[in-house]
Amino acid sequence: MSNAIEMVIRQLSEIPLFRTAGHSWMKSAVPCEIILVDNWSDAISERDGKASGAFSEAVNRLTLQLSESHRKEYRKWNAYVREVHEEMGDSVFKSIDLAVDALSVNGISPGFREQLKQFVRWDFIHYAMEQVYSSLVTPPFYTHAMEIYKLGHFPCGWNEVLPNGKIWVY
Repeated sequence: MSNAIEMVIRQLSEIPLFRTAGHSWMKSAVPCEIILVDNWSDAISERDGKASGAFSEAVNRLTLQLSESHRKEYRKWNAYVREVHEEMGDSVFKSIDLAVDALSVNGISPGFREQLKQFVRWDFIHYAMEQVYSSLVTPPFYTHAMEIYKLGHFPCGWNEVLPNGKIWVY
């Protein structure tokens, strides 16, 4: 396992998932403006809807930068993703599953928990990929999203086109 992946796994294992979700936002080191979402239903709707495009856009920008400027390293992308996925399986993914399953949420669709697990898993994988390639490209988006997770919240949307805008948080 690469040092970057090992470090990321350790960081992600320590995140207190959703500890403050739904509570007031405290000033933080997140260098973007925040829009608070009122409930889990709205958070999932935002993340699943048009406002979530920034999450895909961030990964697309990362892979585009790598493919254009660092083609040799970019060819290792799939191998790194597989390694990250495998390494997170026994520790980080289990922590995500436990945190989501422990949420007390009423009136949410039956697929809510699985959907939330997938969102968080992919955010964590993409954060790891930003860190793997951080010596080659600037890793802003998922690094900011991780700051939100570390504060116990859930990053669920973006209201404009990257890099401008505000991030929606529950």
